[in-house]
Amino acid sequence: MKNSFDVSPDDLIGYIRFSYIESIRSGNSAIQENLLVYLESRAITLMKEFFPQWPEHLPHKSDSFEVVRQFWLNEAMHNSDEYAGVLVASGHLDPMAQSCVNVMTLCSSVREAIVSGKSEMISALSMLLISELIGGGVWRKMEKAYLAQNKRFEKGAGDQIKITGQIKIAILKKANEIWKEKSDTRIGDVVDELYGFIQDRKAGIEELRYVPTKGTIRTWLKNASKAGALQIPAQAQRAGRRAAA
Repeated sequence: MKNSFDVSPDDLIGYIRFSYIESIRSGNSAIQENLLVYLESRAITLMKEFFPQWPEHLPHKSDSFEVVRQFWLNEAMHNSDEYAGVLVASGHLDPMAQSCVNVMTLCSSVREAIVSGKSEMISALSMLLISELIGGGVWRKMEKAYLAQNKRFEKGAGDQIKITGQIKIAILKKANEIWKEKSDTRIGDVVDELYGFIQDRKAGIEELRYVPTKGTIRTWLKNASKAGALQIPAQAQRAGRRAAA
């Protein structure tokens, strides 16, 4: 079982700055339609391990996400207690299970607050949600990686880690531009162009010691797409011959 959410704090910061805020300014509901759905999907995946169900009780594979979400939200609510009008996971649960339950109930509460137009409640609940993702059970599973990263910073790798995060955002922006200009460009061709984009600029980035591989770039694109921070056109994902070199 993978006891963590796919989205890291750095990724979340990048997605919000790169995609969600711009989308909201354009009149879209990026938080409600993308981020919350993504976090709920990850929580549901983990909850299936913590709260096994009889197969006949589970939603059918053909059911909509809303049906699946409501099923697992109900499970989360059954494993929660209420404090000051906010549901909190029961103390008998494993820390990671508590985080999953809290993510499910908080996402639901944020969604309701958005629909109701309660801006201050949205802010408060969103801060709770982010705190749960970073400071709750999920963070406990990330502690080893966090400590290892701190050691890398102490040894002088901090600049490299920082510049890699900046490159990731630059790559996502460039990919978005490529697909806006030509939506049927295959993912492989986009990855090649992005790899060349970084190679052409690496000489001017003193802190950049390692250029991300094409496999890494493809993973960044896929993860951003899963989180709703990058729209990969359907045409770009179809099987077919790539453009000639």
